[in-house]
Amino acid sequence: MWKWIINALDRVFAVIGALVFSQAPMFMQQYQQQLAGHVAELQIQIDKMKAVAMNSGKNLESYIEKFTSNSDLDFMRQGELMQKMTDRYRDFSETLLSLNQSSAFTRPFVFISNMYSDIATSTFKTFNFGLEFSLEGLIYALVGIFLGFSIFAGIKRFFRLFSRRKNVE
Repeated sequence: MWKWIINALDRVFAVIGALVFSQAPMFMQQYQQQLAGHVAELQIQIDKMKAVAMNSGKNLESYIEKFTSNSDLDFMRQGELMQKMTDRYRDFSETLLSLNQSSAFTRPFVFISNMYSDIATSTFKTFNFGLEFSLEGLIYALVGIFLGFSIFAGIKRFFRLFSRRKNVE
């Protein structure tokens, strides 16, 4: 009876691992879509700032500098806000380009090393579960199966050691 339960649990852990890991490509794809939306919105805002700067006969950098170097605290803060928007646009654009150019094998590393927590949190809140029937989805599912088996094997080993020590005492 116990052997049957242990064999069943072994497979349950493998299936759970496969299901959990198969969500990674879906999460990264949905994250990438949200990141692209942020890039598009920031591009609209920066284009509007550039148009205002051009009407003043300046480029965007000198226009922002005019604000940040102003002695009026309100104008200086507005300049800092505009600079942060342009920096965020640049950073988001570079990250989106990196994700778009990454392969199935490098994408998780690019994703983790360049992940923005606010966008990841937003993605998680609106995440739609699904299965991706692609080579990438299959690879993640296989890794999940292996990790599921490994976790269960570790749990089994722990309980064996625990029961042996208890029997010795």
